[in-house]
Amino acid sequence: MLNKAYSNCLNNLYLLFFVIFHTRQDFMRLLLTILSVLVCLAPASLDAQRSASAYQDLYTPDVSPEKMVSAINYIRTTGCRCGRKKMPPVAPIKWNDKLYQSASNFANEMKRTRRFDHVSRNGDNVASRLDKVGYYWQYSGENIGSGQTHFRQALEDWMASSSHCQMIMNPKMKDMGIGRAGTYWVQHFGSEMPPNTKRGKMRYTEN
Repeated sequence: MLNKAYSNCLNNLYLLFFVIFHTRQDFMRLLLTILSVLVCLAPASLDAQRSASAYQDLYTPDVSPEKMVSAINYIRTTGCRCGRKKMPPVAPIKWNDKLYQSASNFANEMKRTRRFDHVSRNGDNVASRLDKVGYYWQYSGENIGSGQTHFRQALEDWMASSSHCQMIMNPKMKDMGIGRAGTYWVQHFGSEMPPNTKRGKMRYTEN
């Protein structure tokens, strides 16, 4: 949207110069062109300020769930490249408190045990972690990170990894929760089973 706004402004600027040099006597056309340029530059500049501010907010120590979901959904609905693979836009995802609980539990476990692995010492994986918090999943997935001090750093590292990036862009995932304990990060994804259905083959992904 921002690039389109600036493109429109550039077109109007070109028209402005054309009017100045080729129709100097048409004062009203000149005035209207100047006003149109100012009108289109104002929202474009405002959008740029808002975008920069929102992105900078991801560096704060405590990022709200709303801002984390907004950042993830911007990526999902825009589309991106995961490594060499072009990922088309997918539907937005929503925050889920049960997935936040499971992600936080695992982040605290990794911090406590100093074990950075998708599989816990007791054999738990993302599927069993979601089961324990009562999330009746059809699809489940997990991204983990270590060493990042802010959410923006964790997100950038996930997006730099093809497999983690593809998990973020997975169209089967409808819900998300992110937990943190110190510099350990866990992002849990899931889609709940449809009503009146039973789980058959286990389907989950670890990244």
